[in-house]
Amino acid sequence: MEFVYALLVLVLAVFIAAFILLVVGTIYFDLSNSEIPLGVDQPILEKLGLCSQLGFTRYMRQGRKLGEDPKLFIKDLQFGKVPVRIYQPRAPSAGRRRGVIYFHGGGWMFGSISKIFNRKNMYRLAPEHTYPAQYEDCLTATTHFMKTAEDYGVDPTCIIISGDSAGGNLAAAVYQVCSLQFSGSLPVM
Repeated sequence: MEFVYALLVLVLAVFIAAFILLVVGTIYFDLSNSEIPLGVDQPILEKLGLCSQLGFTRYMRQGRKLGEDPKLFIKDLQFGKVPVRIYQPRAPSAGRRRGVIYFHGGGWMFGSISKIFNRKNMYRLAPEHTYPAQYEDCLTATTHFMKTAEDYGVDPTCIIISGDSAGGNLAAAVYQVCSLQFSGSLPVM
């Protein structure tokens, strides 16, 4: 009897899940294929004159301020006109360390080197700055760091270029140029 009861509950759960999926799919299909009437198609924040939709989205994505790690020395610098953030271990090292150049993601419109509300971007963001501004900023910062790596205690032959999402795209593009410029001390991708 318990087996029949368990089987009945399982069949009922499958039917309920299928029904919910059907309702959600129908609503999604209807909303994605419906035309929005003129005058209503503008985001409400822009209509009220508060801020742009992009500005609001950037504000909401910034998150909360992260705590500082007592084991790291963190310093904000400028490489050329590009703001960068240097993270260095406070503990002394016997020799030069490995280095990582990291480009943040965010579809070239969001993201920053910091997760605080007063943010600094590693590269200029779209749509205010069109491509290739982002690429040029990343290339400038990377070239500067490659040339001055020893000043930061980093071995110029042990540098990694990386990033996530749009930052990964920029890292790949910058790496291609670096492979031609720094043939003796090529960074790792």
